[in-house]
Amino acid sequence: MCLVAGIALALALAGTASPSATAARHGGGASLAGDALSEARAWLRRFANAKALDPESAAQAQRVVTQLTAQLSEGIEQRSELFAVLADFAALVPRRPASGAATDPYLGAREQIAGEAFRGLERALELYSAERLETWIATDVLGNPKAHASGRRRATLEVLAGKYEPTTLVAILACSRELDPEIRERALRALVGWDDVGVHAWMLEQLRTPSAVPAWTVASIVQAHFGGLELPQGSASSRAVYDFVHADLVSGDWRVATRALRLIAAVDDSLAAPALIEALRTWIARRTSGGGSRRIEGELVNALRARSGVNIGASPDAWRAWWAARGTAPVAPRSDEQRAESRAAFFGLRPVSDRVTFLLDRSGSMAANFEGQGTRYREAIRQMSAFLESLGPGTRFRVLLFESNVHVWKDKLQDATPENLRLAQTWAAERRPDGGTQLRPAVEQILRLGSGGEVDLKRLEEDTVVVLCDGATEEGPSWVAPLLERIGPECCVAFYCVQLGSGGDGALQQLAELSGGQFVACDG
Repeated sequence: MCLVAGIALALALAGTASPSATAARHGGGASLAGDALSEARAWLRRFANAKALDPESAAQAQRVVTQLTAQLSEGIEQRSELFAVLADFAALVPRRPASGAATDPYLGAREQIAGEAFRGLERALELYSAERLETWIATDVLGNPKAHASGRRRATLEVLAGKYEPTTLVAILACSRELDPEIRERALRALVGWDDVGVHAWMLEQLRTPSAVPAWTVASIVQAHFGGLELPQGSASSRAVYDFVHADLVSGDWRVATRALRLIAAVDDSLAAPALIEALRTWIARRTSGGGSRRIEGELVNALRARSGVNIGASPDAWRAWWAARGTAPVAPRSDEQRAESRAAFFGLRPVSDRVTFLLDRSGSMAANFEGQGTRYREAIRQMSAFLESLGPGTRFRVLLFESNVHVWKDKLQDATPENLRLAQTWAAERRPDGGTQLRPAVEQILRLGSGGEVDLKRLEEDTVVVLCDGATEEGPSWVAPLLERIGPECCVAFYCVQLGSGGDGALQQLAELSGGQFVACDG
């Protein structure tokens, strides 16, 4: 079914059975779920929009939601009503909040209530699949927006993410065209990874006409969709993605090339491999004129490695020979690859970049001993200097330190000359470990975020940030995903993160994973 016809069908189905009408068809009357539903609705009327949630009310809500979930297996005749009320409780806190800032002092209680409600919704989908609950969800909750509150519909879309139920596909596609940005975004998220020709075409259309708000959040969703797929060789979808991105691989803008690399991961080898090889040749040639990017070269090589299963370095000629003779003979590693592996590492990380910023923790705990070699802080400075020296003077870099404050060595990237390396090392060594561990302000400063959260790309020179931290951060990890989903596809900065010791809170892992970097945990 084509996309337009499918959406038309979904809208034509709108206005069908309401929860009460559904229950009536199944006999109506009192059920074991009736009391729990009445109590739940009463609680929602009183507290759903309350700014404050006292402990007694929160405990009552927890009990009510638990009762609703327990009645799912017995209240089949009221399955749609149970689902609807559970969705209203789940909507108290979105599963994917739009901001990492927690301004509600009772957010923790709301999250517990919403989490229990989402578990109930998952259970309902498991129990009632054969009872055609999905049909009611598609035609009524999603297909009839006038009959259901926005929060209920948002929660329903969130719980459908990753389910890939054919009954709901057309309705979710219709929701992805709605004017409400929160409904539209959650519908697109529910489509991520759905292997359907219409979904692939619609995802690409989001990038052709980026009308969503914020636009780059949609870009991150599209990247997540194609990043987890392997489109069949020779398929129309594979060709469509290739046609959309292959020219961008050789764009003079490294950010455009980065975004193209994220999307071409879904394209089959027959189209993608030759394009990656020629892009590698182009970017290497650009470096001689000062317009290249070592990071793009490295990512192109990594993409070819992932497709080939071989490790033959960064020579376009070697990769072209592999492509011409693929599968006929083993290929030995080349000397340039061996040289790359022998380059100095930073606590095991070897990011490929010539525009890099180091962000080092100098909180009080960094004064602890590191494997009998001095303090953690001294070891971080030593390894940073050795790593930068191994990259050569063609590299540009800068250094930031963070604790309760942010300390900046040079506002712009500097050439990695021996003199600049000495000055940076001396500057860092003069500042002794002290204070707390506030990572977020330092990351936001590196990303050149303005007062409105916008990125200043003209000032954002680095393509790689190397972060070292030895404990839990004061902000926790909740801000990372919303920030990178909002600005990641725009700035394209990769974070390579080192966690010293066992006191991490997950912030570094998220920074690395969601930005396309790497994470390592080290003892000491």
